[in-house]
Amino acid sequence: MALDRRIQTSAFAIGVDLFLTILRISLASITASLALLADAFHSVTDLMVSVALMIGILFRIHQEKKGTEKGEVRARYLDSAIAIAVALLILYLPFEILAQSREQLGQNSIDVKNIWIAIPGMLVIISCLLFIARLKRWVGQQTGTLTLEADGHHSLVDLYTSIAVLCSLVGMAIGINIDPYVALIIVIMIILSGSQLLLSGLRQLFVGDEYRELSLREILVMLTRYLPFSSVGLSSCKRFMTSLWQKRYHLSATLVAGYFCTGLTTIPIGYTGIKYRLSDPIETHLAPGLHYALPAPLGSIKRLITSDIRSVTVGSKPASQVRAVGANLWLENRGRNSRNDDTSYVLTGDETLLFVDATVMYRIDDPVAAYQQINDTDSLVSLFANNILGQQIAQNRYEDINEESSLNLSQNLHTELNKRLQQTNVPITILNTNINRIQPPATLVSKYRNVLNAYQLSQDLVNQSIASRLYDLPIARAEQTLRLGKIAAESSERHLSAHGEVLQATERAQAYIDNPESYAFELWWNTVLESLGGKAFSVVHPDIDNKDLRIWDLTTSVN
Repeated sequence: MALDRRIQTSAFAIGVDLFLTILRISLASITASLALLADAFHSVTDLMVSVALMIGILFRIHQEKKGTEKGEVRARYLDSAIAIAVALLILYLPFEILAQSREQLGQNSIDVKNIWIAIPGMLVIISCLLFIARLKRWVGQQTGTLTLEADGHHSLVDLYTSIAVLCSLVGMAIGINIDPYVALIIVIMIILSGSQLLLSGLRQLFVGDEYRELSLREILVMLTRYLPFSSVGLSSCKRFMTSLWQKRYHLSATLVAGYFCTGLTTIPIGYTGIKYRLSDPIETHLAPGLHYALPAPLGSIKRLITSDIRSVTVGSKPASQVRAVGANLWLENRGRNSRNDDTSYVLTGDETLLFVDATVMYRIDDPVAAYQQINDTDSLVSLFANNILGQQIAQNRYEDINEESSLNLSQNLHTELNKRLQQTNVPITILNTNINRIQPPATLVSKYRNVLNAYQLSQDLVNQSIASRLYDLPIARAEQTLRLGKIAAESSERHLSAHGEVLQATERAQAYIDNPESYAFELWWNTVLESLGGKAFSVVHPDIDNKDLRIWDLTTSVN
């Protein structure tokens, strides 16, 4: 009859573990809780352990039916081995819980839904685990089955983890993240339970007695036999522990006072703070000095830097195919690694690949508002800066980007980024932006260099043509002006000459009209000149001396 009770209890435990596993998976899918999901996977391991222990019970029943002493010894050894294995699994669980706690602490925000559905579900799970753990241990003690005792211990550990998950859910419901503290307590309890089961199994395995659960006092006494302590040292340790127990109330009061003193926080100069009660901020912009808040997890004070200046690098993701910051030449790669280019490039307006990165330096004007409104200021500034930089690159051609200096790109990025942040009412001011690198893909540097050289050559030709035009055009205009001036001068000269001749002829005609004798004399004189011009003649007059050589000057023309 006792054997039937062991089989029935183990089978019932497997059914309960299966039900709890399905319930935990359902709650995890409803609430999207990582802790519940991890607890569900842990329940699957409990189910596997229960099945393994069921196999151990069946093996012991089979050996007991044979009625041989050797078979009972084998069954006892198998029970001890299974108990030790279960104890090792229990001792492994603290590492799993600590890993879950670190994972939750690493998350900035935990979005858990339907918490008030998960809490009653966890209460049902805890009640079932408490019942099944007591049932396993009671049946194991009544029937002398170590495997049921070990399975009961494992169910207790599962109960502790479920309590930790329940505390985590309750803390999230009221705005307190107490997972690290609860996990630490549960880890200590699990280590004690696993150590107790492990030492009890080892004692049965090596001594050969029937299973008896060792108390903590017996475990300490057993450990002192193998430690290098003298009897005097043990007596001193015992007296010290006795004095501590006698002063337990004073020590408790001191610990409570020290716990409440942990709420004192100093805010130095250059910092401000936010005082929290639970998760509700009750006071902001704390001045430098000494402040008090309720100790964790009931309250806290968050210190923030008032003049927090930060910098982020935006643009393309750097890789090994990009030149170093400060290098003047493009990095060119022609080797075997030319196809392993994992650099992120951006497209220009004419669909050309470029690597562009920049550094943005900004200041948080109101650290309290930024802490309450923005989850990650670096990510926000990087998002805006990458968007603006990508738009600037996509709206320009490759030649225009090369022709435009990096200073202009930096100034445009600085102006647009400040404008975007002001539009979103973010308490951040951009102090400086700087374009660090602009480079084409390393495997195509020669092609880009040829294109750039051709573009520069075309620009040189254009500049030369412009310079030639600027040089030849003034000269042509000057020559044209000079030619027009000469023509105008000749025209004026001819016009004035004709006008003068007309005036002269008019005056002469008028003189001829007024003095006809003069006109007749002029005609006579002209006739004489025409008839005697170029001919030799002699002048005879009584007043002229014939010996005067001036009269006979043959070189002088009569004209």
